[in-house]
Order: sequence, then structure tokens, then C-alpha cells
Amino acid sequence: LIEYYPSIFSKIWIMEGLTSEKMLNSFNIEKNKKNLLKLCKSEGRSGSLFFFTHDNKYIIKTIPERELKSMKKLIKPYFTHLSENKHTFLVRIYGVFTLNIGISEIHLILMENVAPYDNSKILYRFDLKGSFVHRKTKDLIKNIRIKALKDLDFLELKQKVNFPLIALSKSN
Repeated sequence: LIEYYPSIFSKIWIMEGLTSEKMLNSFNIEKNKKNLLKLCKSEGRSGSLFFFTHDNKYIIKTIPERELKSMKKLIKPYFTHLSENKHTFLVRIYGVFTLNIGISEIHLILMENVAPYDNSKILYRFDLKGSFVHRKTKDLIKNIRIKALKDLDFLELKQKVNFPLIALSKSN
């Protein structure tokens, strides 16, 4: 197992009040047996696999080599941003790893789950990237409750559905 930037991520853990005990509880093997059997495949083009902890607090996601390279370039500026903007809405990343299994490598990212909610109460999910290129869901009406919708879907639905503005705050 290769752990990238452990000193930076340990500082993020401290900033977020994470402890080994909290992580061990969330990643308890007995409590996660069901979740291990239902790894989720990404709805996007990446085909990444997602593992959600039993308490829905954390996600381990597989990432392709190109994303690992990008992450390695972004970690230091990301940490600076988190340090200077305690209440940022950026997802908290807690570790980036490469797992070597024989001749294969699997790249992983450990992060907070920003949507640990009961999915039955969520009407729409959006994966907004701030782009209009390839950002429309095929068969929108058919997939409206199944898939994460995209930027152009949001604009289209905004015309038909009232999205109430809510005050958001992220506290430590």
C-alpha cells in the first residue's frame, strides 16, 4: 500500500477532528459486511467503484491513473485552501492511496460522504461540473429518479420545478 502525502492528510484529520477510533468504528469489518457485498459502480464514464461505510460517513472510491496524477498536483493547494477556508463546501479528502495486488494497481481516494442521507427522500440528484459539454442525461424523464442528473438537466428542470433556495452552512 502506498500512501500519498500522509503528513498533509494527518493535518486534515486533525483539522476535522478525526481520530483513529472514529475511523475504526466506521470501517469496522463486522458492521460493513453488507456494504462490502454491494460495492456501487459509478454512473459516470469513469466506471469507478464506490464503497460507503455502514454509517454513511465515508466513501472509498477507485480512481484512474490520470485522476491520481491530478490529485498529486492538487493536494498542496487543496490543503492550503482548507486551512484558509474552514467552512468551505469542498469535499474533505482524508487520504489517497495505491494498492498493489500482484501486477495490478488500484488507486483509491478516501473522502467524506457529502450526501449521507436516506435516498428515498431525495427527489433529484445532480452531478454538477460547471460545464455544458456532454452534460445532459439521455432519456431524462425515464432516468430522473434513477441517475445523477447533469448540468443541462438542472437548467431544464429549473424551468419546470421550484428549487427553493436554502441557507447552507458547513460547520466543523
